[in-house]
Amino acid sequence: MAKLLTGKEVSAALADDLAPRIERLSAVGVTPTLAIVRVGVRPDDLSYERTACKRAEALGLAVRRFELPADAPQGELEAVIDAVNADDGIHGCLMFRPLPPSMDERAVCDRLAPEKDIDGIGSGCSPIRGRASPRPRPGPAWRPWTSTTFPLRASGWWCSAAAW
Repeated sequence: MAKLLTGKEVSAALADDLAPRIERLSAVGVTPTLAIVRVGVRPDDLSYERTACKRAEALGLAVRRFELPADAPQGELEAVIDAVNADDGIHGCLMFRPLPPSMDERAVCDRLAPEKDIDGIGSGCSPIRGRASPRPRPGPAWRPWTSTTFPLRASGWWCSAAAW
C-alpha cells in the first residue's frame, strides 16, 4: 500500500534521527560541520543553501561555505575539495551542481572523499548503483541525505543517490 510522505514528516523524522547523534558528539567536544561548496550564483542554489543552513544550524551543526565565481577554473574547485577532504573538522560536504560547462563534473564529483559526500555524487559512494534496496544491511552502508532520498530513508528504504 502506498504511503504519501510529506516534506514536514520527513524533515521531522530526519531531525529526530540526527538530534541524539549531534548531542553525543557535542558532549565529547565535537561540533559536526557541514561544508557547502558552490560555484556561481544560481537563484535556486541560493534558496536551497539558505534552507540547508537554517536546518543545519537549528540542529546544532556548524556550516562552512566555500563560494567560487562561475568562471573559476576547475583547479580552484579541486583545491577547495582537497581542503575539505583534508579537514578533519568537516564531517560532510554538499556540493551544488550542475557545475559550469567548462568543468569535468564527473572528475570533480569523484574527487570528493566518499566519507564526506552527503549527496552520494561520487562514483565511490554507491555500493549498489541504480537500485533501491531494503535498508537492513550489515555494516555501515552509505546513506546519502539528498531531498530525493529523504522519503526513502524515512520510510525505511536505503537508496543510492547515484541512481537518481
